[in-house]
This record gives sequence, C-alpha cells and structure tokens, in this order.
Amino acid sequence: MEAHRDGLTPRMEPFPSIETKLALLNARKAVAVETFAALGASLGLALGIVGGLGRGSAPGSVKGGLAGLVLGAAAGGGAALGMLQIYYSRFDPQSDTCCCRC
Repeated sequence: MEAHRDGLTPRMEPFPSIETKLALLNARKAVAVETFAALGASLGLALGIVGGLGRGSAPGSVKGGLAGLVLGAAAGGGAALGMLQIYYSRFDPQSDTCCCRC
C-alpha cells in the first residue's frame, strides 16, 4: 500500500482533472487486488499446511502449503480484479442513495 500512497492521496483541486480521477481509480484497484491476493495466499497457505499435516506427511504439508500459497494468491487477486471491473462499470459517485445504478 505504501507504493500507492501518492495515487491514493493525490493533491485535489476543486475540480480534479480526468487524469487525477483515473490515477485515483487505478490506485484503488491495485490496492484492492493486492490485498485480496495476499488474503487468498495466506488462506491457501494455511489450508495447504493443515491438509498436508492431516495426511500425516511433513513433505506433503510443505508441498500443499506452497501450492495453496500460489493458487490462493491467483484466485484471490483474479476474483478481485474481475469483480472490480463489474463494480466500477456500475459505480455512480454522484448518487447519494445507492452505490450502484439500479
């Protein structure tokens, strides 16, 4: 998140330019994807290790943990990226009653 600090907190003018709005949107997307990828990786790692230990195999636990780490990160980041595209295509920042166009 530190890498995106300038993008998440840009200097805002009274009427921000399109470039500023797009930079803020892209920074928000990148932080969300990285966050959910990290969450998926940690969950996959934990479940892989527990699954390997449940089999009673230490090498299986390491293999399961590594596989869970990679697959969890890919699944979490990929799902977030896909859902964010749908969310931001329907997002209406001018609406006070609903976050999406219903």
